[in-house]
Amino acid sequence: MTNQDTRSLLKDPAGYTYSDLTQRLVPAAVFHAFPDRPVRDDDLLALAEELQPTPVFTEER
Repeated sequence: MTNQDTRSLLKDPAGYTYSDLTQRLVPAAVFHAFPDRPVRDDDLLALAEELQPTPVFTEER
């Protein structure tokens, strides 16, 4: 399932936030690879497939 498919299913048009990438995806990739090897493209792609975007904040009343 691609990120586009996931967004369609969740009805969330925003996708990934900057914080999703810098505070969740990249650190997860480093922890996955460390200490055995450097982070590879396939690490980031595989983790991005698993990572759910942060939901859009809404005001509920």
